[in-house]
Amino acid sequence: MTQNTLKKVIKRKVLKKAKRMRGKFPPISEIKEGIVKTWKIKSVHAIKSKKGVYLFTLKDPSNTPKTRYFLAIILASQSSDLLVLLAREEAIEKGLKLIQYSIPLESFRVSLLSLKEIVAGEDEIEDLIKYLEKFRKVYRKKLERVKKISTSK
Repeated sequence: MTQNTLKKVIKRKVLKKAKRMRGKFPPISEIKEGIVKTWKIKSVHAIKSKKGVYLFTLKDPSNTPKTRYFLAIILASQSSDLLVLLAREEAIEKGLKLIQYSIPLESFRVSLLSLKEIVAGEDEIEDLIKYLEKFRKVYRKKLERVKKISTSK
């Protein structure tokens, strides 16, 4: 799918149901093969119909396409190393990215987010949201098991 077609699909399918978040956003960095890659965030939209689901629009000056779209879901409202370890293995298996990011920006809490890039068309967007929600359910069940183990002693 071309970049213009993807942009039109996202405008029609996602942005109509979303509210743009205001403010400046810190960039997202990723280490790939020992090289730090930084993506500037153009905008973040909260999807109204789905709680804790966001659309990130990122600018990647080094690659084409220049604009990339990611759907994100909040796994935990306050992140920690333990929570990242619980989600990491499953996220790698499913091809998801995990980031620690502060949403909303005024908050001092750093949330744990799971990201998946949108690359195909209309059907994929709804499927991605369902996929991310399913991942969050699996993650929360894992967290409940850890909680039961820690309180059973």
